[in-house]
Amino acid sequence: MATQSTGVSKIRLSDEEINIIMDNLDVKQRDAAENQRRSERHRLRGRATVVVYETPNTTQKLIVRLRNVSIHGIGFLSATPMIPDTEFQIWLPTGAGGSMVDKVATVRRCNVAPKMLHEIGAEFVIS
Repeated sequence: MATQSTGVSKIRLSDEEINIIMDNLDVKQRDAAENQRRSERHRLRGRATVVVYETPNTTQKLIVRLRNVSIHGIGFLSATPMIPDTEFQIWLPTGAGGSMVDKVATVRRCNVAPKMLHEIGAEFVIS
């Protein structure tokens, strides 16, 4: 049986609006003492495709806006909330020469962000 997609969810804000939101989140992150991490985060901006496997034969595709990346995980904004412990596949422009790299990750947190967005923090699955 072929896999069916339940549609595509994407953020419907301008690049300028997204950048303002991300810059404000970056400032809050720098100011928060409890944001000690296992690895250094690196700013990463752009779009990525996330595929959530809802059932063995059904997927949901999200077009998200990348915020940051580390050796252990990824942060991004989504128009759709994601439940913690949800596993997903993401394609990132972090390979040699900006080529796409396919990663599997697990949602660790989902916070409400401005403009009805969701700030997702996910940990890469080590295979």
